[in-house]
Formats: sequence, structure tokens, C-alpha cells
Amino acid sequence: MSINVKIEDPCSGKEAGVTPNGAIKVAQVARSAANISAEELTLHKQYRGFLTNSDGSKDLNIDGSDTPVEFRIEAQADLIRWIVSARFIFNGIYLEIDTSDFRRFGDATSSSSSLANGVEFFLEQAGIETQIFAFPVTTMGEFMNYTDSFTNFIDATSYYGDFLSFDFNFDVPIALVPGSIDFITVRINDDLTDIDLFQVILRGYQEII
Repeated sequence: MSINVKIEDPCSGKEAGVTPNGAIKVAQVARSAANISAEELTLHKQYRGFLTNSDGSKDLNIDGSDTPVEFRIEAQADLIRWIVSARFIFNGIYLEIDTSDFRRFGDATSSSSSLANGVEFFLEQAGIETQIFAFPVTTMGEFMNYTDSFTNFIDATSYYGDFLSFDFNFDVPIALVPGSIDFITVRINDDLTDIDLFQVILRGYQEII
């Protein structure tokens, strides 16, 4: 035989409720910062950083046609990073993607032609490699297969010089675990020296261990 039980707060006189499935109803209440230590409040710190090559350069407009060049961020020993998004940034001519420039890779290719090998974007976590681009990107239009948003300013950087950026938001933050060999990489497999500027910046947060 069941016994009726009433749960009541003696201070407020409020009674607990029960859902039709027999679970006690609860409400999530925001915790006051006055009761949180400064160490806990600043546990996670903002992170912004460019992908760089082995020489420390953040400029991806290089010649990788003979020997591919990788730009990456690697796990560190004393902190953990969570990467939430990446932005690909271009300056140069032939970057108006609402025109036939959509079918080329800026000034690195001729009209309506693509790169021979393409730009790769991938990462490794716990020994597992994941391709962010399902196939190497060979034209500016192919970035549209993966981007969450883009910005295109025409003649913004110089006369006939355009600004173009693509933003990629990851479904879950990419964790770069301390002491691991985890990394995020963009690999250049073609000659991109005719593009005025090509850089990749990452956004996320980090915790010092």
C-alpha cells in the first residue's frame, strides 16, 4: 500500500511537484558569481590563434606544388584547448564569388579553372584522422560545400582587390589534449603565391593545467 508523502520547504512553504512519470520537478537556478572564486571564474580563457607552418609563418599563400606545406596548431603540454571555429581569410583579385570567380581559386588559377590538387583541412584526435573537407578544395566555390557563413567585400583591399572569408563552426569543440599528438592542419598542395593574402585563424577557449 502506498503512503502519501508531501515534501515542503519550511522556510518558503513551497511544495515539491511530481511529473506524470513519477519524477520530482526541479528548476535550474543560475548560480551567483558572488559565491564563485576568482580561480573558478577565470578557469576557461579565450583563445585566438593562426595556423602556422614549421617556420612560424601564418601566410598560406605559398608554393606547395612540389612539396606540400602544412599549417597547424598542435596540443600543448601545459594547457588544453577547445577549438570551436575556423576562419579562412583571403585578399586578392578574382575573389567575387557571385561571378565566374566562383569557379576558380582566385589569382592562383586562370578563368574557370581549378587547382590541380587542392587545399586539405583535417585534424587528428587520439590517433584518429578526421577530414573536415570531404575532398580537397580546388575552387572558391567548393568552400561553400562546408562553410557555415561567408563574407565577400568587393574592391575593399585595393583597386580590384577583394576580401573573402569563410567561417566553419564545429559541431562539437575540438579538444587538443595536453601531452597528446593531436593537431588541426591545413595542407597546401599547389602554388598559391599569386593570392595576396591567405590565412586561417582559429577561435575557442583554453584552460591552463
